Amino acid sequence: MRIVALDLIRFFAAMSVVLYHYISPDELTDFPLLSQVTDFGYLGVPLFFIISGYVIALSANNRSAWQFISSRFVRLYPALWAGILFTVIVVTLFSNTKISFLQILANGTLLNDYMGFANIDGVYWTLKAELKFYACMSILLLVGLFQYYKVWLSIWMLMAVCFALFSQPFFMSWFISPEYSSFLLLAFVITSFRANKTRSLQKVCLY
Repeated sequence: MRIVALDLIRFFAAMSVVLYHYISPDELTDFPLLSQVTDFGYLGVPLFFIISGYVIALSANNRSAWQFISSRFVRLYPALWAGILFTVIVVTLFSNTKISFLQILANGTLLNDYMGFANIDGVYWTLKAELKFYACMSILLLVGLFQYYKVWLSIWMLMAVCFALFSQPFFMSWFISPEYSSFLLLAFVITSFRANKTRSLQKVCLY
């Protein structure tokens, strides 16, 4: 089920970040009054991740690993490929930057950092953070541990806090973006709590 309101909020978050980058940099003084508002546009990033955590939790609930992976793939990759193709065309036509075919392919997987290829467009870093979260959810679904969210959510959050305070466990950044985990997990907790509350009410109504 598609929630239109969430799409609108996500659009607002994305536009907030765009305006922040184009109007609020210190070297730009053309819009002094407007910049007082757009200075807060960076908050669109955590808002974006909170929405994503909520949507991912809904998408994974009562689905198999394959169903979850396929739904996320269709949601993410076609739009990504279109964006990369547009960037490549513009860069090729209006600059001297050379982009190899292998770099395009690597960026098309969102795994180019692991392959040693530079980003074609750095704005996709948020998608890379989400992809790591998708992978973790897929593994939990695959091994049948997804329903034990109280256990793994607690462990995950503890690890995220430890990484924020002590940069440990050091390997955490390899498979998840620990600095943004808290936003994704917060929404996941809210979604799981609401789902449990709904199931409890349904049981009460049955009796």
